[in-house]
Amino acid sequence: EMIDCHCHLADNSFKEDVDQVIHRALQFGVSKLIVVCEYADQAEKVIGLSERWKGKVHSSIGVHPIQKRNKSVQMKHYDLIEPLIRKKSLTIGLHWRNRT
Repeated sequence: EMIDCHCHLADNSFKEDVDQVIHRALQFGVSKLIVVCEYADQAEKVIGLSERWKGKVHSSIGVHPIQKRNKSVQMKHYDLIEPLIRKKSLTIGLHWRNRT
């Protein structure tokens, strides 16, 4: 079984053809896709994809507390994403890495 465990399909570059991209991945043997949020405002889009492609697309929000320039979902966004977490079971990852 092949699973794409980290894809950014909520990115605007897939705005017009995200469903076709998912369909092609499934056609070529990918059984599941884990779609991640890069920014907090992508959470609803990611959840929408997982609802539309139930069982094939799964949602993930990664909190990167040391990411520079607010490039990722951070703990300060928790109030925004918490209602979505309660609405839908999500994978929430915490990424901790020393920058030396």
